[in-house]
Amino acid sequence: MGKILTYIVLLLTILPVGQGCSTSGCSDNQTCVPRAGFYSYSTGSKITVDSISIGGVGAPNDSLLVTLRAGETQLPLRANYPTVSFFFRYLQKDLQDYGVVDTLTIDYTTIPYFADEDCGAMFRYTINDIRHTSNLIDSVAMLDSVITNVDLEQIQIYFRTEAN
Repeated sequence: MGKILTYIVLLLTILPVGQGCSTSGCSDNQTCVPRAGFYSYSTGSKITVDSISIGGVGAPNDSLLVTLRAGETQLPLRANYPTVSFFFRYLQKDLQDYGVVDTLTIDYTTIPYFADEDCGAMFRYTINDIRHTSNLIDSVAMLDSVITNVDLEQIQIYFRTEAN
């Protein structure tokens, strides 16, 4: 009986310590990544782009973000760089044969941010400029230049969807 009592006391002593390290007070989204939605330039409506691959230019392991169909994408920023670029490679047969690719470049400032005791530190970003090539991307709108961990669309990419 003495050993069982010792185990129970030991278990009751350890349980509160393990629970003290919980991050239950922290929001689910601890990363600050801008989300970009895709739109038709001619109609202004949200679209899904078929046969596309999107990835980071010069990113580690040539990180491919999207392949095939997409109506939006996340564009991860890198805390130790002031600029990132992403390629939009169009894989439709007529376009792929000609190697049609657009590039989107984002210039930003990294802001270290201490959220709270539960969440710890994270990075926020302020977008200073967005540039792009114009093969199929007509324009880009920035809805909010401050990128936090709130999950909302901050960038709208307008594609040419009709032949001129």
